[in-house]
Amino acid sequence: MTQPTVPAQGSCPSTKAAGPTMAPPTPAEIKYTGQYSVNPMDGVSFRTLCARIPSVVKRITGMSWAVDRAAVALLLVCQVTVGLTAVGQLTAASKVMRSILGDGTVQERLHQALPALVFVAVMAALSRAASAVSAYGDRRIGTDVDLPDGRPCLPPPTTLPLPARLRGRGQRLCHRPASGPAGKPWPDAA
Repeated sequence: MTQPTVPAQGSCPSTKAAGPTMAPPTPAEIKYTGQYSVNPMDGVSFRTLCARIPSVVKRITGMSWAVDRAAVALLLVCQVTVGLTAVGQLTAASKVMRSILGDGTVQERLHQALPALVFVAVMAALSRAASAVSAYGDRRIGTDVDLPDGRPCLPPPTTLPLPARLRGRGQRLCHRPASGPAGKPWPDAA
């Protein structure tokens, strides 16, 4: 009985028996044609998109201003406030790091950093408050913005009164029919 020879690990088997090698086939090229196969972003550069940003912002601001001027002013003030608080937080954070990583005992370093830490906390609270008020202003404008042809930009939100939600949830959690599947009583319903 002859054992088949297995090539040693790391060596290549002989390729003499394989014959001539063939090149792999070229990959298939798929082309779409027709009205709906056009890529709308084809030929648009990043520079072109960036150049359109000011006109888009102007158009959005104009539509929002027509809906609720006070809400637009509120959004502007809130966004500026959030930006200024971010600047304050970054400035105070560098002071905190300088104090903590400086010379002296731990107690002295923390005592030096405390005013800047309090400032960071106050700026964070002011930023969160401005974000919440900004969300309120955003909701005030919300779905009232219309396109030039009169259609709304966003569909109106679906709302459900709270008592209806609670009533439905309570029935799902507390109410159980007397019989289970296939009309059989529940096992614990003795």
